[in-house]
Amino acid sequence: MILSKSHNHVPIIWNYNIVKLITKKERKMEEIYADTIVGINFNNGVVKIVLANQDLENVLSEDNSEAGEVKMKSNRVINMSLPGFLYSASVIDSLLKDPKMVKTIEAYTKAGILKNEEPKSKAKK
Repeated sequence: MILSKSHNHVPIIWNYNIVKLITKKERKMEEIYADTIVGINFNNGVVKIVLANQDLENVLSEDNSEAGEVKMKSNRVINMSLPGFLYSASVIDSLLKDPKMVKTIEAYTKAGILKNEEPKSKAKK
């Protein structure tokens, strides 16, 4: 407990734990969900990863002319240093080689959830 005096010189007893709870800002880890990555840009040592989700306004509208086409809408950008991006790429590469992940990908492919094709690449060789 903390004993202090108010501006009226009346003693105030503070419970330190309550003061700590009130004054401490809650720092919660934010979860971000994305359906896909629609772009990656590298400039001045920073990798920008543009995330997107299905455009629900388009899906729910009645004038959706092409029923089979799913339109994506950019919603977040992740900025990473080059070393952080390269580390992340190595973690993803390791995850893709994990037996549990391999079995899951095979099951999703067999069920038709994933297509058995290589992702399109815009990079010029």
